[in-house]
This record gives sequence, structure tokens and C-alpha cells, in this order.
Amino acid sequence: MLPCLERSGMGMSWRALADAPTPVERVLGLRPELLAGYRRFYRTLWRSGTVPRRILELTRLRIAAIHDCEAEWAVRDRHAGVDAAELDALRRGDDARFSAAERAALAVAEQMPYAHH
Repeated sequence: MLPCLERSGMGMSWRALADAPTPVERVLGLRPELLAGYRRFYRTLWRSGTVPRRILELTRLRIAAIHDCEAEWAVRDRHAGVDAAELDALRRGDDARFSAAERAALAVAEQMPYAHH
């Protein structure tokens, strides 16, 4: 997974690719076709509905917690329905309060920062 990214002090969300490029986008921008593919991938991931928004948000936040990335952690998808108790559980790595599907996704998220290959 990508390291904590910041955009002028604001968190760079998986779903919010703004005009000002992040460090990763600047590198990918050296190959415009790679940057376009990167942006298409994240747009598709968040808009397709293939993976429920809630699961995307839970895994995104868990990975942000693992990286201790406060900028990414501060970004919220208000439509994902993640409450304060769940946020606290994500910070601690406690998946007991989540559904079986959410726990499975969080197990993958736990591996992404360390064993993504």
C-alpha cells in the first residue's frame, strides 16, 4: 500500500484525487499514461460499487492507522456509516465488532502494508 500521503497538509484520500498532485502523482506524472491509469483505478474502485463503500472505508482507515497517518485518518467518507466506536476499534486493530465480510477485508488490510506481494 502507498505510504501516508499529504496534500498541502490535507489528507489524500483513495477516493479524492484533487488538482494538486501528491508526491506519488508527481512521480507517476512523468509517465502520463500511468497517472491516468492510477486515477482511473481509484475512481473505479470507489464508484463501481463492486466493493461496498463501507468496506473500502474500513480498510482504508485501518491501513491509515497502521501507518499512523493522521492526514489520511482525518479524511472521512460520511456515507460509509462508520461510527466513533468503530473508528476506535480500527485504531486498536480490534475487529470483533465488524461483520464476517468486514473482518475478512480487514485481515487483508492488515497484510497490505507489510506483505502486499
